[in-house]
Amino acid sequence: MIEKVIPAAVAKFLASDECQHLVDTGLLGVDRDGSPWVFQGSDDDRPFRDPKGSGRGAIVFTSNQTWGVNAHNTADFPLLTALVYMDVSRKADATVLAKDGKLRTLGAIDHIKKVFHDPGNTDHQWPGLYVYACVAQNGYSVLGIPGSDNMHRGSINFEVSI
Repeated sequence: MIEKVIPAAVAKFLASDECQHLVDTGLLGVDRDGSPWVFQGSDDDRPFRDPKGSGRGAIVFTSNQTWGVNAHNTADFPLLTALVYMDVSRKADATVLAKDGKLRTLGAIDHIKKVFHDPGNTDHQWPGLYVYACVAQNGYSVLGIPGSDNMHRGSINFEVSI
């Protein structure tokens, strides 16, 4: 069942107002056809578009076949991880406008959390998957990417009860 979580999460996020907001505000990159830079994880969980120098970001949803446990019983749940790769704000000529990669990464994580974090245990139909609850786990992390001119990589995990 874990193999259904990632494509359902990508479809859910792409259909959300939060994704459109990230595109509209320039935080999330888009292809020439208008497709946002939101991807399913691969072997190295890097985005299929490199945001370096673009002034935009990319999001990768993955699980690495990881399962989470809960404090209430012996059930395990798949962990959904959202990885955010974010460039700094740039001028039209691609020069750095502000070294704000960390702040922009945190903003994108906040929008992802609005789509997926639901501690109320209300049932949801994700595209192709029925979800009982989805809860953010252990906060988030944001780290600078060495040698990248202030790009950052952030992550947040969600326990998905299916």
